[in-house]
Amino acid sequence: MLERRLIGLALVALILSLAATAHADEAKAPFLVVSDIDDTIKITNVLSIGSAVKNGLFGQQTFTGMSELYQELAKNGQAAATPAGSMNPPVVYMSGSPPVLEGEIHDMLVEDRKFPEGRFLLRDWIKTKDVYTFKSSGFKALAAEVKMPFVALGDDTEKDPNVLSEFGVAHPDRAAALYIHRVTGRPLPEGVTPYFTAFDVALMEFEAGRLDAAQVARVGKAILDSKNPEHLFPDFTQCPEDLTYEDTPKVSQSPDLMKLKAQVADYILRFCFKRNNGFAILDVPKMHVASPAEQSIMDGQLKRVHEKLLRDVEENL
Repeated sequence: MLERRLIGLALVALILSLAATAHADEAKAPFLVVSDIDDTIKITNVLSIGSAVKNGLFGQQTFTGMSELYQELAKNGQAAATPAGSMNPPVVYMSGSPPVLEGEIHDMLVEDRKFPEGRFLLRDWIKTKDVYTFKSSGFKALAAEVKMPFVALGDDTEKDPNVLSEFGVAHPDRAAALYIHRVTGRPLPEGVTPYFTAFDVALMEFEAGRLDAAQVARVGKAILDSKNPEHLFPDFTQCPEDLTYEDTPKVSQSPDLMKLKAQVADYILRFCFKRNNGFAILDVPKMHVASPAEQSIMDGQLKRVHEKLLRDVEENL
């Protein structure tokens, strides 16, 4: 418990340090966040009919770090003006769920899980039979309505990769970023960028200039503070056995972010090694304490990744 408190205090100090050096006054170009819901921000398991129905109707759990990520993106993305002059929230939630569930979905995401307010575009199951047509038409309508770049997020369980890729081809000047959550690990079309966690997206958005260092640190802290890594990687998702973050120019210039990047990678890899190799995960908060035999096995697999991350940190101190 004391160790977790010390880590928490250190992370708070890190965020304050990064906030002091962030360019808060730097002008940022406006952008609109367009996001899928199920298996992108909400844990649903849409490929299992039973789980999809149960979680779609009653599920309340979202992926760790996503609410913090969306809060920070919403702060920096300016509200989009419609042709009529009214102002929309900076986030659009687009889902194949029926409109009758909008109230429940809104309350779960915004009231309970603290996602930012947004427009909800849901599929009329009578008028539009398939999700692909609904989302393709939705992106086309938004592109005509909102004259600013999109930061779009979906997942690889169904048609999101194709929808986002085709949007990027049709509107290359509007596709600021097209992110796909790795759930199944299937091959992806060109033009989309895969990610495992909210922290991955935060790092890429920092590199693109749409988030600052303190905002990235907040997302990383949410992951490290998580008491249940299975809310990062539920049992139906792909859990990476190797996680090497690319050495990007802006991140490499921040020793604090380099250190945080190494901590998040270590946290994820240790959990995924246990899950992928059948170790029982009984006490998640004490996940970092392993038996000597387990530690020896994990250290062998993690050695290459750790050495590279540590070199990156040392080179940038």
